[in-house]
Amino acid sequence: MDLQVIENNGQRVLTTQQLADSYETSSKRISENYNCNKDRYIEGKHYYYLQGEELNRFLQYGNYGVQNSSKVRGLYLWTEKGALLHAKSLNTDKAWQVYDYLIDYYFNVKKQIAVNADDEFKAISLIHSEFGELINATLSIKDRVDSLEQNMTIDYGQQLVLQEIAKSTALRVLGGKDSYAYKQKNIKNSLFSAIWKDYKQYFEINSYRNTPAKEFEKAKEYLSQWKAQGRLLRDIDMAKGSCLIKEIL
Repeated sequence: MDLQVIENNGQRVLTTQQLADSYETSSKRISENYNCNKDRYIEGKHYYYLQGEELNRFLQYGNYGVQNSSKVRGLYLWTEKGALLHAKSLNTDKAWQVYDYLIDYYFNVKKQIAVNADDEFKAISLIHSEFGELINATLSIKDRVDSLEQNMTIDYGQQLVLQEIAKSTALRVLGGKDSYAYKQKNIKNSLFSAIWKDYKQYFEINSYRNTPAKEFEKAKEYLSQWKAQGRLLRDIDMAKGSCLIKEIL
């Protein structure tokens, strides 16, 4: 069967001519069945009757097989339950056979919508699943990158930079290479030892080579601003003082 789909207010219906052609009878016979059993037919449940402006609006979308639609003053549209009553009135094998077809295929819009909706839901679920996997993979990569950033230490070139800064700081604290304090090997060694000891304590590492790469800028600043303290500072000051006494003498 190749029925043109007709809907009224979102509900599938059939015209009298469509119903007659499907049941292999005449539209006159359909009308007679209705007229003879009017007490069984309820408008809005078994049929819709269109007339006036409502009919004109309906026919704007097509004549739906209605002959001389411009002259039609009223039109019956039969619902699924109305088609059942006509099948009962005709009571022919053909009518019952067609009615089964109408139930399974034509009027079964909810089932078709459910199937389509199910397919769409599966498609959406698949997209969400794949998108979720993509997000998880991205988060996993981010975690790895974050982990690398947290655990990455300075490279050899950066180590050399810190060594040079430490040397410059030592020279500044001792008063330069020509200073008496610088020429005192024990003081110079104690100074470098103090610089790196304080450095490792500050960054909580066991070697300056293990300085976190993300702390490199802070490491440079720390070394350049380092100052001697305590006994070491007194020894350096005393060495500088001894140098002045010798120069005076």
